[in-house]
This record gives sequence, structure tokens and C-alpha cells, in this order.
Amino acid sequence: MAETSYLWEEPEKLRSSGGKGAGKHAASLLAQEVQLAGEAAEEARKNRESRAAKQSAVKPAVASQAGDFVGEKQVLEFACDASFMQGREEVHLNRHVVVKDLVAAAKAFKMPLSLEKPVALFAVYDGHVGPKCSEFSAQNFHKKLLPRLCKTTTEEQIKDSLVQALADLDQEFVSKFRTDRSGCCVQLALLVGRKLWLAQLGSGGALLCEGDQGGFSAFEADMEMEEERIQKAGGQLLEVAPGVRHVASAEFEQRLKEYRIQMAQGLGCTLAPPSTSPFSRALGNRELKPMVSAKPEVHVLSLEPSHTALALYCDGISEVMSSEEIAKALNQLRGQEKRAPGRLAQDAYNRGSEQNLTAITVFFRFPKRGARAFPEPRPAPPAPPAPRPAPPEPPLKAPKVEQRPKMARAVTQDDLREIKAARREQREQQNEAPQNEHLFIYVQNEEKGERHLLEAAGQLFEDEDGHVAHEFLEECAQGLRLKACRRHGSAK
Repeated sequence: MAETSYLWEEPEKLRSSGGKGAGKHAASLLAQEVQLAGEAAEEARKNRESRAAKQSAVKPAVASQAGDFVGEKQVLEFACDASFMQGREEVHLNRHVVVKDLVAAAKAFKMPLSLEKPVALFAVYDGHVGPKCSEFSAQNFHKKLLPRLCKTTTEEQIKDSLVQALADLDQEFVSKFRTDRSGCCVQLALLVGRKLWLAQLGSGGALLCEGDQGGFSAFEADMEMEEERIQKAGGQLLEVAPGVRHVASAEFEQRLKEYRIQMAQGLGCTLAPPSTSPFSRALGNRELKPMVSAKPEVHVLSLEPSHTALALYCDGISEVMSSEEIAKALNQLRGQEKRAPGRLAQDAYNRGSEQNLTAITVFFRFPKRGARAFPEPRPAPPAPPAPRPAPPEPPLKAPKVEQRPKMARAVTQDDLREIKAARREQREQQNEAPQNEHLFIYVQNEEKGERHLLEAAGQLFEDEDGHVAHEFLEECAQGLRLKACRRHGSAK
């Protein structure tokens, strides 16, 4: 390409207006603006590149799937989560309740609990026919339970509190909603310390995992065991389909016949079709009382360090997943506790469940080995031993001072006399000093004929009669005492 030189020309306006040199000045200004615009564009490009580099260097943060453990570290900690899904049902009928700290909830209602911590409540309300019963139960069950728990102290009383609370809840719902035909099954767990109460009404189930080998304990309702009770209550188990049995009243066939006749006349129908229930125990279902009982089946379990997780789930999960599959899923998700309930609901949906799906999972964490569930107060540390008296320091010896030898002098007669007098005085003092003789004193026991040694070796004393002995004892009211005496060799 041939090089081409460009020459800037002044616009016609600039040439026609302004004085001499006005065009050149405008050109310089325009050149400065172009230079500044180029610099700004270059700086913007560099900023975009630096931001892109920073975003590529920073890895997207992955949300932690570990559960948030709460409770008492010295007794038991737990991490609980819940998941629900409407699934393929037209209406979501299920409700669930999770209260991690029932003591705090009781304080809000001014009902202090004196139970061992932690105290938690987990419940799945599986509704049928309509959502009214499950909604009412989820909102009011704890209000029935807390006043009773405030007065309980034993395991049996807690069990009775659960039974009575569910009975009162059912009675209140039936009397308050007289035209509602809905009901709900209940899977409920009450955790107090290391004790677990499972209360079950109707379908669904509870599963407690144990150990690392996939062990578990499943608790599910069995309608066949209820047949005798249903017949005594005036009902029957009616087979509505091959292998499917429902609870119905004893007059079900007669009432159904009357209903069909009235419908066939075409003059309007004043009768309601008789209802049946696939559940032998449930809340609500006012038309089938007392065949459908509100008395739950209660299991009391003691949690051990081998227990790892608990699951409460509705019949939408139990119908398509076996207990072994549920336990396997819970064991695989240890450390990812937040995913567990959603995993159960999603797996049940993928397996073709046609119902609402609700699950609650609770993972347990026990204190480490050696920790006490109820630590006793530590004993006060023993008082430090009294410091031993320091050994007496040896007396400081006066430093030896070298003395200069004195000049020898002649011994005089006076010196000799002084020396003899000093020796004489020393001999007299030695004669007057008492002899440290060994003398033993015994006391005679006249009854046993024994002699007891009192004291041995000491100074000799002399009494008023001139007798010399170790010590002189005389009888007195308090026993023996030292008799007045003087030191042997002293002047009388």
C-alpha cells in the first residue's frame, strides 16, 4: 500500500470566521480531545481485561451441604431438615412441623419446661380428602402438648401427654368443623435428652438407622392388626379392590344402595355417599368415628451412640421405596445432611409416586467417648502441701584473719599463778555439773501386774527427803503429776 500523507484543512466556518490563526488553534484543541478519548478507551479496555481475569481466577463457591447441628454437646446434638413436594397431586395436602428447641417455644407461651435438654418436636401430617385437618393439626398440636409436658417428670407421663394431646386435637377439630370430611395421618417424634418417643397414626412411617452396616428399625402401621378393634367399634374392613381393604361402617352396603336408588330417580339426592378410609388410625374423618381411632401407637426408644439418623415420611414415599432403600440413602448422605430429605422426596417422585411427598430427617451426633452425659462437679483440688521448713542455714563462719605471730616474752610468776587458778576453777565446775546418768521410770499396774515405761534417760532430781530419782510423781485428781523437787547436786 502506498503511503499517503493527510493534511488537515480548516473547515469553511473556521476559515470564514475568526481572525488570523483561529483555524490552527481549533485544530490543536481537536487533536487534544482525540488523544484524550483514545487514552480513555485504552484504560477502559485494560479495566475490562483485569476484571475478566479476576472473575476467571475466582472459583465459584460451593454451598456446604453439611447439616447445622444443634442441641447439647455433652448429651446429644442433632441436625434436622425437611422437604416437601406437591408431586403429581392436584392439591398439596401435607403439612410438617419442625421445632428444634421446644424449651424456647414453651418460654414464648410462658410454659417453662423442666425436661432434660435437648427437647425437639418433629411431625409429618399427611392429609387426605382435604387440607383442613392437616393444616389445623400443624397449627395447634403443640398448644395441646406443651401444657401437659410442663407437668411431666417420667417417661410414662410423657407418653400419656402425647396420647391425650392428639385425642384433644381430634375432638376439637371434629366439633369445630362439622361439615369437613378431611383427615390426616401423623408421624411424630419427640426428642427429650437421649430418649425418643414415636407416635404414629395411619400411613407413612418412621425409620431409625443404626450402625455403619446399614442396620435400621422401621415402624409402620399394619391395618390387619386393627380388624378386631374395628369390628368392636361397629365397623368392618371392606375389600374395595383386589388386595386393598378400607375401613367402612357396618351399614355401608345398605347406605350405598339407598344412595344409588335416590340418584337413579332423578329427583334430586338428599343423601351423602357413604365414605371409606384406607387408614384405621387418623385425625379427623368425622363420618367414620370411632372406627377410625385417634389413639396413636407410641414407641419409646433409648438412643445409643450407634444410632445415626431418623427419618419421618408420608405414604407417598413408603409406597414406592422400601425401608432398606431409605436406610441406604440416609447412610450415604452422612456429612451431607441438608440433602437427605430432598433426596428421599426426589427419589420417590422419580419412581412414579402419585401423591404428595414430605420427609423429615434427623442426624444424631453423640459426645466423644469419655465425655459424660451429665458431668459431675469436679472435686475441689487438694490443698497444696505445706511447704517444708527450709533447713537452717549453717552459721556464717568468721573469716580467718591471719594474725601476725606475737613476739615471745618471758613467763613471770604472776602468769603462773593465774594459770593455776583458772585450772582449779575449771575442775570445780566439772565436779558441780550433774551427771547425765541413765535412769528408767516404770509405773506398776496392780490389776494386770504390768509395768509401763514412762520415760528414759534424763536429768536426776532430788526431793525434800534426799532421795535421788529421774522424776518424782505423785497421785492427784487428774492422775500423776511431777512432785516438787530440786536438781540433784544443788544446795538444799
